[in-house]
Amino acid sequence: MARAPDGQLLVSGHGDPANPQAHVLFGEALLRLGKDAEAAAAIRRCIELAPAMRKQAAEILTRFLPLSGEPWHLSAILGEASWLEGLQDEAFRHFMSAQKGPRE
Repeated sequence: MARAPDGQLLVSGHGDPANPQAHVLFGEALLRLGKDAEAAAAIRRCIELAPAMRKQAAEILTRFLPLSGEPWHLSAILGEASWLEGLQDEAFRHFMSAQKGPRE
């Protein structure tokens, strides 16, 4: 990982906007840096590009959820992924958590 002159993080391969693996790796790197909103956007893009990567993305989000400073971002994506996998009870739980937002 490197930084551009403006301070933005660069990830090798992230320059290809159609590369879902790059988006999920970039999202994981952002989670490690505590940039939950940006990480959620990158991981959501990965899932949009490659729905088959939903499970991998959900595993990453689940691993970082307890460490998150802004868990509602991660819970929203976990809810979407669970719903699409047919896990309505799990999706409902994640959506309820996401609804709390920064208030709780």
